[in-house]
Amino acid sequence: MSNSFLEPPMFVMKLKSTKLVVKGSAVKLVCKATELKPKWFKDGVELSSGQKYNISFSKMISSLKVLSAERIDMGEYTFEVKNEVGSDLTKLNLTVLAIGSNAWHKCNFLSNCQRKCPTETEMV
Repeated sequence: MSNSFLEPPMFVMKLKSTKLVVKGSAVKLVCKATELKPKWFKDGVELSSGQKYNISFSKMISSLKVLSAERIDMGEYTFEVKNEVGSDLTKLNLTVLAIGSNAWHKCNFLSNCQRKCPTETEMV
């Protein structure tokens, strides 16, 4: 007889809370959990691999790749893991900037500027 017991899953590596990307670029979100029975969501809707997304799982690491980010991809991304005794989740808000926008000039990622990146209200 075994003394082992099942524990709820938990994240070893969570998503950052926000991410800014350039329109048309690929975006990769990566998480690591103690157990994988994973699901990825965007704005509460479950995602699957296809023409828009590539979801992979290997060695307790899951990644979601947005193949070509567009404004429609902006929103809240959630990664959830579950087992029989519990669940855990981590979230990220993705913002897609168009090159040439005022927000893009305030935070030019390509030159790794040290200036403060724009807030959501500055991007409107």
